[in-house]
Amino acid sequence: MIGWTIAALLAGVGVALYAYLAKVFSYWTKRKVPGPAPTLLTGNFGSNLMGQNSIGDIADKVYKDYPNEPVAGTFVMMQPLLHLHDPEIIKQVLIKDFQDFHGRGIYVETERDPLTAHLFNLSGQRWKELRAKIAPTFSPSKVKYMFETMKECCSQLQDFVDEKIAANGGRYNADIREMQARVSTDVISSVAFGIQSNSLKTPESEFRRIGTKVVEPTVFNSVRLMVLFFLREAAQKFKFSITVNEIESFFTKLVTDTVAYREQNGIERADMLNMLMQLKNKGFISKDAKEGDETEPEDGQPRGKLTMNEMIAQVYIFFIAGFDTTSATTSLTMFELTKHPEIQDKIVEEVQEVLKRHNGELTFDAVSEMTYLDKVVSETLRKYPPLPFLNREVMKAREIPGTKIHVEKGTRIIVPVRALHHDPQYYPEPDKFDPERFSDEAKASRPSQVYLPFGDGPRVCVAQRLGLVQVKTSVAMLLSRFRIEPSEDTPEEVEFAPRSFVPLPKRELRMNLLPRNPIAA
Repeated sequence: MIGWTIAALLAGVGVALYAYLAKVFSYWTKRKVPGPAPTLLTGNFGSNLMGQNSIGDIADKVYKDYPNEPVAGTFVMMQPLLHLHDPEIIKQVLIKDFQDFHGRGIYVETERDPLTAHLFNLSGQRWKELRAKIAPTFSPSKVKYMFETMKECCSQLQDFVDEKIAANGGRYNADIREMQARVSTDVISSVAFGIQSNSLKTPESEFRRIGTKVVEPTVFNSVRLMVLFFLREAAQKFKFSITVNEIESFFTKLVTDTVAYREQNGIERADMLNMLMQLKNKGFISKDAKEGDETEPEDGQPRGKLTMNEMIAQVYIFFIAGFDTTSATTSLTMFELTKHPEIQDKIVEEVQEVLKRHNGELTFDAVSEMTYLDKVVSETLRKYPPLPFLNREVMKAREIPGTKIHVEKGTRIIVPVRALHHDPQYYPEPDKFDPERFSDEAKASRPSQVYLPFGDGPRVCVAQRLGLVQVKTSVAMLLSRFRIEPSEDTPEEVEFAPRSFVPLPKRELRMNLLPRNPIAA
């Protein structure tokens, strides 16, 4: 009798669970939104949790499976996720109707997990105020202010490769991804903190170790990113901490100790931390970026000072984004140049011509004049975007622009950036590396929303100018002194780790660096 009672109870629970899941998973069919059928509990993202596909891979497949649909619907576990495929709808969401879609839908916990409260994650009024305060940090004049620091790190890279070539019989077989990650760590630690991390020559440096730990493609990091991006409510309910204690402790100690030392000794440096200190102490960044100057703030900055925790959170995201995305873009540019020596030669020719106009000196203005190099880097960002998708949150119940689809407040949205970048209707032969896709004529021939390496609209990447200058400077200075050729262990194509959020190759990107006739740089 008891057995029958338990069986009946379990059957009832099963029926109730099935009915609940059927209701949840009918969200998109009720709205007549096409999409793949979800599976129990994991929705459409089980292969990501199993380490088989990245979130970007899944978004790419949905885009390809529904090629003529302006939108598609999936589920992250039981959370509905709307994929935007039509460029005009994307434009409406990112720009024209931005006020209704400005959120990220990302987990933020300012007290329990303070490193999550950075500009990339925040939404609402706090994001708006912080964006207005931070944006002047990356103005053309401020980036120009930081340029010499970048150039010095790239000069050290030149010397490092020279030494390796001399020690290895006239050529250096380098893992370009690791080499660029180390020099990018040196650049961002210098530009952000005024600290020499020496990661290039000392790969076991603390800066490099922490940076690697944040982005390494582990099961924990894969689950952490899934929770961070799509499962905010669960994280808040169960009081998850997204940031590893060791990483939080490293950045907290680094920033608090450096700020205290500078303030006690009256030290000012031409770096990002100096500008954040102004926001902490004065509530705005002065036009000449000097801490002791009480002149007017940069235009458009709201009043209100940053807390120390807010400072630390901004430093954290600038460091991670600064070393990882720039090193990936630089190394993937170099990889493509090993396969296309004619493009490499054309860059070198342009570098020579521009340097002649600048008395042989590589300056911020000289880099800005390298228009062909800009096309090459743009094509790298098309083929290998730093982020494979953009995410947004519906901030109030409404219809999706250009459709009759009504969604509730809190619904998550994804824009499949990498899929758009590889759509042959916008980019014929999308796997071909062709910088001329970014001639003025070619750009004018396609919708602007099919090229989104930095996002678009008011939430466009605030530091894109700094990142682009860093990538171009590194490429120009390396090619000014070295020729890059494929080696026996250079892969034919790059395969990326499925558990990585950013384009992290599964294997080393090895290539040979050989000396060329030196030109001034």
